[in-house]
Amino acid sequence: MKYISKVGLIGLVFALVNCQSVNSSKMFYEGVKPKMVSDKFSFTEGPSADQEGNVYFTDQPNDKIYYWDWKSNQIIEFLDKTGRANGTHFDKDGFLITCSDDNGEMWKISKDKK
Repeated sequence: MKYISKVGLIGLVFALVNCQSVNSSKMFYEGVKPKMVSDKFSFTEGPSADQEGNVYFTDQPNDKIYYWDWKSNQIIEFLDKTGRANGTHFDKDGFLITCSDDNGEMWKISKDKK
């Protein structure tokens, strides 16, 4: 058992030594810098892109789902009273799946919000 613990510790040390931070200068196309689109939210998380490229995300404390329309560069409220959704994913049929922690639920939401 001591041998396994020592090997595990050595492996952890090697893993930590080889960790690299993200090089933000290579995260974007040449000459492109990130810019803030909006700062009106309390706490955003759970981004997912739909088939058109719009990015949906949650503002969990305010119980809303928004999306960023990449064509117009506008933030649009998609849904209010989301069960405090905090994670999102689009399934193969285009439904937005959310992890809504208010009552420990998962929601399946269509584009027409049903």
